[in-house]
Amino acid sequence: MAERTNPLSQASPINGTGIAIAYAGPLQLTQIRAKSHASLPTEPLTSTSHGETTILWLGPDEWLLTGEPTNIQNELGDALRASVDVSHRTLAIDISGPQATSVLNASCPLDLHITKMPAGSTARSHLGKTAITLHRADTNSFRLFTNRSFADYTWRLLATSAQEFV
Repeated sequence: MAERTNPLSQASPINGTGIAIAYAGPLQLTQIRAKSHASLPTEPLTSTSHGETTILWLGPDEWLLTGEPTNIQNELGDALRASVDVSHRTLAIDISGPQATSVLNASCPLDLHITKMPAGSTARSHLGKTAITLHRADTNSFRLFTNRSFADYTWRLLATSAQEFV
């Protein structure tokens, strides 16, 4: 069996005037389906944090957990319908700095103005030709989730968009 390689393991971080782009490193990612529960964000396009775990709302009964999911899964109890480790399929890229929205909007159609997508928001969209999930951690900080097979393309697209700031 061939060993699975990480397409971003050799990617050098991009740092420039007002922009920083870096591979977020190996993350524990779990996609869950559950009934509504107090531990989960219930407002569309939002997220919550529980210690080291961030929970992103993806749909009416679907969430993405970043970090160790065990405590949240235990809290959910009977509300939990399904839990799937998607760490092998999904990679994360951190984009931060005052120019982060400009770099993302070069190939993402979302309105990323802070009044339209405030801190803690999450949305599914596309970047160029790849599907993404985008989480705004704070005013100038985003975490972008993409499929492993599109990671190199996504990285190169971000690097090209950041070129004017490097």
